[in-house]
Amino acid sequence: MIAAALTAFYLPETNKHIGEVRHGKLFDFPKMWHTLFDPQVGLTFVITLIFFLAFACAIIYGFQPFTMQVLNISTADNAKLFTLFGIVGLIAQTFLVQWVSKKLGMKKAFSISILFTAISFVIMYFSRSLGIFVFASVILGIFNSIVQTLIPTILSREADAKSQGTIMGLNASYQSIGMIIGPILGGAVASIAVSLPFLIGAILILFCFFLSFYVLRPGVRQESAF
Repeated sequence: MIAAALTAFYLPETNKHIGEVRHGKLFDFPKMWHTLFDPQVGLTFVITLIFFLAFACAIIYGFQPFTMQVLNISTADNAKLFTLFGIVGLIAQTFLVQWVSKKLGMKKAFSISILFTAISFVIMYFSRSLGIFVFASVILGIFNSIVQTLIPTILSREADAKSQGTIMGLNASYQSIGMIIGPILGGAVASIAVSLPFLIGAILILFCFFLSFYVLRPGVRQESAF
């Protein structure tokens, strides 16, 4: 409620094309499928889908079973780990995203952050001590937050002003699909080995790393395609 109030009263309206875009279907699944192959934003949407699927596989499902069965920590300590992860993410989104983007450039910062997210999952997969796992969680908290902040920023630059609302809505849809499929995948692979969701998550995010080289491509026309 506080966030909604701040948005309504303090954020300026930047959309100069309100009412110009025709209304689409409430559920348009064929459009969602075809959007993944769009030359402007398709690859970024694919990254969103796979990244959040991998995150949900490793963290939403794999985190707690691993910490409690392999590291043998209590539920209270597990809650502290999640709190640490959230605090690190808050600090990263508040202070690091803009600095890293300016220092490295948005595209390079995006790729490097995806790579370090994958590395953090690999460390988690091999970790058998709480200290190493906490170290990996801090790395994950920093770079995962940067990735999740830069995805909508990149999409906003890949699409024209008229398409911003639709683009962000589609991105939220792909994110939700990934978060639905991810825990199912995590549960399936954890039945083989409890640490396996981290390895699968790392492999999927490494695939996103290679795809990230092709976002924000110069020369691709920005049209009101959405």
